[in-house]
Amino acid sequence: FHSRKQAWEHATAMAAREVEINKHLLGVGSSGKLLQPFLPGAKAALKVGVLRFERDGLWVVGQELGWQENRPEELEEEEAREEQRRLEAVPTTGLQLFLCTKREEYRKEHPECQSYKQAESELRKVWKTLSRKEKKEWTRQIKGDEPESETEDAMSVEEVNEEEKEELLTPSKMEMTPRDYYVKHRREPYQEERRQKMAGWGDLKQSELDIHLRQEWKALDKE
Repeated sequence: FHSRKQAWEHATAMAAREVEINKHLLGVGSSGKLLQPFLPGAKAALKVGVLRFERDGLWVVGQELGWQENRPEELEEEEAREEQRRLEAVPTTGLQLFLCTKREEYRKEHPECQSYKQAESELRKVWKTLSRKEKKEWTRQIKGDEPESETEDAMSVEEVNEEEKEELLTPSKMEMTPRDYYVKHRREPYQEERRQKMAGWGDLKQSELDIHLRQEWKALDKE
């Protein structure tokens, strides 16, 4: 490859090819989870067959259906493992303690609920309706703190659920480190210097820029 851009585009195309092959020939999604059985269309099956042939030099008739026969049993086993992980998990936040405490009771009261995952999904909705004081009480039980007076009802960032954390972060929590400040204010000058030294190579993406600038900062720090 003559440029980073060409190499990146080739790598992206290869990754996309693997995702397509895994989806149709292995029944595995892009996140690595097992997919439910589905019937791929003739066009999709032909496309993926060509992709695999280009990669492996192998073409198997009906390969897009090979994984589907045993998938229901595999999904049941995966769900059982997930349920076991939920039961064995140790709560570390008020929300997790609330879910662990209430899920068994919720399943008994709602026979249509078939798994702890479903129960926790519904209980998360209940959690959102709780007052700040109630949420704080669940968090207090996790931390082992003494009960606080009713006047002390302001919640810290750690005492709210994950959906509210981002909203409550104050500017003081988000102050940049010296390295981050250096990287932020050095991006444009560094890009311009690179254009002059390496004309025709194309600009770097911000993530690539940041890598170079962090290395530059590390070298300065050693000096």
